[in-house]
Amino acid sequence: MDLKPNLLTEYYFDNILYTLSSKFYDSMDESLNHIFNSYKGYKTYMTHTEGDNYYVVKFTNNDKIFYIIQLVD
Repeated sequence: MDLKPNLLTEYYFDNILYTLSSKFYDSMDESLNHIFNSYKGYKTYMTHTEGDNYYVVKFTNNDKIFYIIQLVD
């Protein structure tokens, strides 16, 4: 996993996009652990486009909540 510092932001979308929380973490593992501990039992998937500095984490059983993990240089 990526050991770069990152900004984890939680969003909620229901016709309007709401920012629920933002927090800095030291590694991708810490960010993912936060997500998994916050939503226990939810299945997730992560997308990343080559060249971008962020990852999108979504839930398979809830399309209204998602996270963006933005790598900080």
